[in-house]
Amino acid sequence: MGLVAEVDETDRAACLADYRRGQPDMPPMVLAMALHGRILAATTPDWERFDISFLSPAELAALDGGALKPLRGDPAARPAPHASRPDGQAGERIGALVTEFLRVLGLLPVAVARGEWLAAQQGAELLRRMLIDLMVEENSVPPWVRGGAKKLNPFLAPEQRVVLEALIPPVARREAVIAASAELAGLFLARARPLAERLSAPWPQTFEQATRRHLETTLAFYFQSHTAQTACLGDLTSSITSGHKTVAGLGTRGASNPASLGGNWRRKVMLDLSLPPSVTISPTLVGVSVLTDDGITVQISLPRPRGLHDMPEAE
Repeated sequence: MGLVAEVDETDRAACLADYRRGQPDMPPMVLAMALHGRILAATTPDWERFDISFLSPAELAALDGGALKPLRGDPAARPAPHASRPDGQAGERIGALVTEFLRVLGLLPVAVARGEWLAAQQGAELLRRMLIDLMVEENSVPPWVRGGAKKLNPFLAPEQRVVLEALIPPVARREAVIAASAELAGLFLARARPLAERLSAPWPQTFEQATRRHLETTLAFYFQSHTAQTACLGDLTSSITSGHKTVAGLGTRGASNPASLGGNWRRKVMLDLSLPPSVTISPTLVGVSVLTDDGITVQISLPRPRGLHDMPEAE
């Protein structure tokens, strides 16, 4: 539960301190944190949570009144609802996001040279978070609409969730962190370029080219260009969708593995996909992920030990 209380600026610190100690009509608290000098974040013994934001009149007036419900005081004092406003900063955010993604990606050779596999895992997590941010931006959801850190599903399309939920965190090994970073780079750049074009966002072309050369020279690390990857993924997805609709469906609910369905399990699962497959490419494998009608994610990895940079065009 989130509560907002209007207080004078000069009284805010005292109000925050008083409520942090607890009041007779408040539930008991096992955790009471002061955040940003104006918010009490509390947890009860039953792990119910509530926040109280102590805002000045000016801060309260800046809130969207349409998202507030008056509890005490004059209802007319509620701020006016915000009219929907255009997001004029989306292009700038995308440009900055792409640049930061390339910067973090370009630091991978440093971690590899030092044998810092834990740091490389953290780098892959940063790349994954930026991929999520990019997908939310794809859906035209500005930052002021997203809310807290505990909610993502409403802002992601089903296809996007399939891609993200199929990602496997890398173990702390050289090959794993390199493969995971390449997979994330392919996913991110294939989506970022068309979004940047749609928003007329600046694209760090020179920085991207330098990062590619750096990774190729130091790690023999390759990820496809946007144009080549889009064509490859489109052809592969079309082929899989039209010719290999082999995913879980009728009779598979609760099955832990295909063998449990009996000898004719392949015939039982020949149903249409609820969503088209998602295909990802890394230096050492091609991954195909599908979401079934039963809500099961099926991931198939096709190893490419020789790497993908020398893959014949026909293949």
